[in-house]
Amino acid sequence: MLPKRVTEDALHIALAQWLRYQPLAGLWWHTPNTHSSVQHAVKLKRMGMLPGVLDFQFLHPENRLAFIELKRRGGVLNPSQKIFVNWLTENAIPFVVIRTDSVDEMCRSAATFLSANGFIR
Repeated sequence: MLPKRVTEDALHIALAQWLRYQPLAGLWWHTPNTHSSVQHAVKLKRMGMLPGVLDFQFLHPENRLAFIELKRRGGVLNPSQKIFVNWLTENAIPFVVIRTDSVDEMCRSAATFLSANGFIR
């Protein structure tokens, strides 16, 4: 029997655990952009939730931002995420979409991206 593919939630948890042990410059956080019901979605929208925001945000002490979006292999951005990514691109804000079913590959990709953008010391 083949092992189950890792879920996107499991990738998020694994990246958060990995980030906690990295010598990062600045702060990072995860923004859950999901809802459990229509009522919850309405409440989040009223509270200012921005659809399409990528999964992980990084704030550098030198006033720089970066974003990481995690998708399982073959995963695609939804329309709101495409709008957000276009805005990031237009404003030269670095981001990466990591598509993988491997925690090791995800961590390597995140390390490469964060190092290239000055977020790992």
